[in-house]
Amino acid sequence: FIGIDLPTDDLLKVIISKSFSDRQIELNPKISEFIIKNVERSYEKIFKFLKDLDDLSLSSGKSININLIKKVLINE
Repeated sequence: FIGIDLPTDDLLKVIISKSFSDRQIELNPKISEFIIKNVERSYEKIFKFLKDLDDLSLSSGKSININLIKKVLINE
C-alpha cells in the first residue's frame, strides 16, 4: 500500500506561511501554532481552511487573528 503521509508540524508551518506570504500577509507565529493545533491534519483540510480564512478576512474586512480563525473552525 502506498499512501501520502499526513503533514508534519514543520511542513504545516511552511504551507501556512507560504499561503499567507503569497497574499502579502504577515502572520504572527502564534497564529500558525494555533492553526496547526486546531485544524485537522490533512492537506485537503488545511488548504480548505486557509482559503475559507482568507475569504472571511476579505469579506469582513478584518485582519487574521485568533477570533477570525475560531469563526472559520466553527463553520468547518
